[in-house]
Amino acid sequence: MQDLRSSTTAGTTTRTAGRRIGWLGRGVLTLALGQGPGCLIPLPLEQQNVVDGGQLLVVTGSMPKFGSQVALMNTTTFTYQIDVVSDSASLAGRLYVQVNGSCCDLKIDDSNVTRFRGQAQVTPLSQGNNLYSVEFNNPVVPCSEGLPAGSTVYVVPVLASGGFIPSSSPNPVINPDGIGVVDRSHYWTVKCP
Repeated sequence: MQDLRSSTTAGTTTRTAGRRIGWLGRGVLTLALGQGPGCLIPLPLEQQNVVDGGQLLVVTGSMPKFGSQVALMNTTTFTYQIDVVSDSASLAGRLYVQVNGSCCDLKIDDSNVTRFRGQAQVTPLSQGNNLYSVEFNNPVVPCSEGLPAGSTVYVVPVLASGGFIPSSSPNPVINPDGIGVVDRSHYWTVKCP
């Protein structure tokens, strides 16, 4: 009798382990066949083309930190600096102020929405590690534009690993169209008095 119980216990153990593997196997099979919603379809690898102006642009920090600021007066000035890792010595930056309370779809043709505030000075921090300091040395006065009390202004830096596309118009608009990798995803929010 003991041998029969042992084999029954062993059989139950084997079946239980088989069920666990079976459920796990179904989950893996579902993922492998891509039957679940939101699954990615693998695409064949293609040769990567070299991007003009570098392929690396990573923001590592800022001063002040990205986020909210409060202007105590309409004449309060701010200066901004960003630390960036890039594989391009052509790294450039421009600073824009979005005054209509929306972020960050820059509409450079409409000064009631977006205003250019300055070019950055880009300085390598040390040789060989591709670390740069992007400084906007001109003080920015985001709330001095005759905005209603309590307005929210977005200060948006645009960084381009290969610099910016030159404008061909006789009255050039300082546009945020960059070469290489372009970052427009960081910003500061300024609450005006």
